Amino acid sequence: LIITARQDKIFFPERRVLYAENLTSDLLKKISILSNESFYYYTIGLSNNDMLKLNKLLQYYNFKLDREKIFGKEVLYKISNF
Repeated sequence: LIITARQDKIFFPERRVLYAENLTSDLLKKISILSNESFYYYTIGLSNNDMLKLNKLLQYYNFKLDREKIFGKEVLYKISNF
C-alpha cells in the first residue's frame, strides 16, 4: 500500500494507493491494524527535521520511516515496524 497526497496511481499500477494529505494519528491507527501489509509513503522529500518529527509520531505506533528511493525532489519512504 502506498500512501500519497500528490502523485497519481499510474506510477504504481501494481500497488494499492491511498490518498491522504499527511500521515496523521487516525491514519496510523488504521494501518497499524494491517500489520501484514507493506506500507510506503510517497511525497516530496522531507527535511531531516521533518523526518525526525514524523518518526517520533510513528514511533508511538511502533513504526519507523526510512528513505527507500529518491526520484528527484520526490522520495518513496518505507513505513516499517520496529
